[in-house]
Amino acid sequence: MAYTRTWDSTTPTATSQLSAGDDAIRALKVDIEERLSALLEDIDADPPSLQSDIVGTIGSKTGKQIIIGPHAFVPVADDDNTSWEAAYVAIDDGPNFTIRASVVLPIGVTITKIEMLGDKNTADGITCVLKGAGFSAAPSAPANKHTALSRTAAGVGIEATGTLAIAVVADELLFLEVAGDVNGNARLYGVRITYDASDATETL
Repeated sequence: MAYTRTWDSTTPTATSQLSAGDDAIRALKVDIEERLSALLEDIDADPPSLQSDIVGTIGSKTGKQIIIGPHAFVPVADDDNTSWEAAYVAIDDGPNFTIRASVVLPIGVTITKIEMLGDKNTADGITCVLKGAGFSAAPSAPANKHTALSRTAAGVGIEATGTLAIAVVADELLFLEVAGDVNGNARLYGVRITYDASDATETL
């Protein structure tokens, strides 16, 4: 519905007739009420509540990020030759390796990108993938949420997914899995996750 008047903070002017003051006050109250009524269920309610169709649209944010550091990852087997340095987790020459880290994000956000910062070093390569497993009385087996990232070039670099749309839901456990064919040494510096939040309450 169109407002009765366009908002005008320049009226009444200093030269306006005092006798028109009551009209100006009533007009102001109408203008404010029209605008508040577009947001609130009941302008007289105490405390006020937002209209249901706009809940989740105020304070939305795109491109929020978290970084899962190397110290969050743990090996899946005791014989993984892993060591945690200040800036990375190192995998020494030995068998193939797998390390995992839990991903904790608010329910309702959407993961839009995942990046791995790693160095395959002398290993054949390293991969990274986000997995999800059902959280219920009959949990589903973990499954990949996207095509795994793979770094096969030597040296430190970032491997990134394309645009993703992975919804974080209440009945799914999420974790990162980094693996590789060692036959040499490899390093993982961390994984960065970008996500969108549609509601200001969806924060870490």
